[in-house]
Amino acid sequence: MTNDPLILSESEFHILKESYKKSTLLTPHNQNRLCNELSNPKIVDRNNLPSNVVSLFSKVLLWNMSKGQNFTIKIVLVPTGSDKSIEISSYDPLAVALLGYREGSIIEWEFGDEIERFKILSVSRIEGTSKIYS
Repeated sequence: MTNDPLILSESEFHILKESYKKSTLLTPHNQNRLCNELSNPKIVDRNNLPSNVVSLFSKVLLWNMSKGQNFTIKIVLVPTGSDKSIEISSYDPLAVALLGYREGSIIEWEFGDEIERFKILSVSRIEGTSKIYS
């Protein structure tokens, strides 16, 4: 598991704080993880966010180490339906688990009654979103 502090813009920090405040949606395991992560994040200006850090409007290639599967997601504010198979909301539990982590990080997050491990294989920005997010 990666123990480096999260790197977040103000927007991602707000998303994670809101998710923590609505902790009735989080399992105790996830609530404790999120509390620890929010205690010492590195907050940076959006323009200084490293390109290898998962953020809003990121395309992320993941390896689900628990299931031995690779898959790609796009983290957006609201899924548009144009790429529904891989778009997830920034408030989706998987997005909450990944925001602020870098390529190569390994994350444990509880889904249902099992804890799954994910490795972030690559991160890229979704094209055409810089004006939306600036």
